[in-house]
Amino acid sequence: MGGGGGGGPPRGGSPSGTPPRGPPARWLGGGEGGVVGGGGGGAPLGRMAFGDLHEEPPGGEAPPRVLVALFDGFELLDVFGPAEILGHAGCEVVFAAQRGGSFEGTVEGTAGCAPGARGGAGARAEVVAELSLEAAAAQRWDLLLVPGGRATRKLVSRPGFLAQLTACCAAADRVASVCTGSALLAACGALRGRAATTNKRAWDWVLASSPGARAAGGEEGVCWQPRARWVCDRGGSGAARGKLVATSSGVAAGMDLAVWLASDLLGAGAGEEAARRCEYMPSADPDCDPFARPT
Repeated sequence: MGGGGGGGPPRGGSPSGTPPRGPPARWLGGGEGGVVGGGGGGAPLGRMAFGDLHEEPPGGEAPPRVLVALFDGFELLDVFGPAEILGHAGCEVVFAAQRGGSFEGTVEGTAGCAPGARGGAGARAEVVAELSLEAAAAQRWDLLLVPGGRATRKLVSRPGFLAQLTACCAAADRVASVCTGSALLAACGALRGRAATTNKRAWDWVLASSPGARAAGGEEGVCWQPRARWVCDRGGSGAARGKLVATSSGVAAGMDLAVWLASDLLGAGAGEEAARRCEYMPSADPDCDPFARPT
């Protein structure tokens, strides 16, 4: 995917013709007085908008609509990694939750990942959901994205949440999950008769997390894939047969899946172009899984 275009400065040069101040670099250490980020306004809360960072879909077409299901304790990169890729590709990304309002995403430190831990050091960010899941289910979506996170361990046994998530699945032409979001899809029946994968560090829990996850293979069960960066399945059973349901492995794998999904939504190469704009180097092989579950 690398390589330069035709309109930029010659390799090793600069637009003004003056010598570069240092060698090309993937990153540089910052010094005092460096500027990080920018201030000012942004997109309305609950909606991702990237201004001039991405091109609109060609021909004045309406952008693909992506719904992201939020809940307290979602994993930050599960949401914002794919949202960044899909936004740069030209999608409209909207956040919804069981009720409208503010929800906290987290990144757990190592202590928080230990068995039985209540939480550890890490990062937290508040996001406002523009829609309730009930309101979102009354609209049509090109893609529903379900993240993972520590909270999935409680949500798999909450019928009210699962019923609303099921309705959102039905309202979307495509359904995808990142990390342990696959446990939520299994619990609401969206993985019935399909191949799927999940975070390998949470493998045992996910496969035992609900009757839907425990059912193995066949028309009613899930064919869990222990070696997969992501899985895209257009099989399924019943009324959902032929619908795309995609699942990714842990956390950062969701960005690789998002590259594939962007091209599925907008045409060949759209995902790769979005990744290039983000200076992200995705894994293009869904079977290349360095974190694969031993078999």
